[in-house]
Amino acid sequence: MLSNSMSPTRVPLRSASRKSARSSAGRPAVLANNAGVIQMTKALALELARYRIRVNAIAPGYFATDLNRDCFVTVDGGRLVNSL
Repeated sequence: MLSNSMSPTRVPLRSASRKSARSSAGRPAVLANNAGVIQMTKALALELARYRIRVNAIAPGYFATDLNRDCFVTVDGGRLVNSL
């Protein structure tokens, strides 16, 4: 049960994509999902603020891994990373 006491806050965390704020062809389901996560996070933050519960989302960008490192050094891969 939620209370308005001075107890420590809980922080639900959601994950979205940095690209969810921008449209691109061929990915409507992914973009709709990520935009939904962002809007849900904002709505929950407003709704739960009175209980001192913070709601956050992270939107990580690209980072190099063994699986994508070769792609990022190509011209197209560089464009993809720079489009953020």
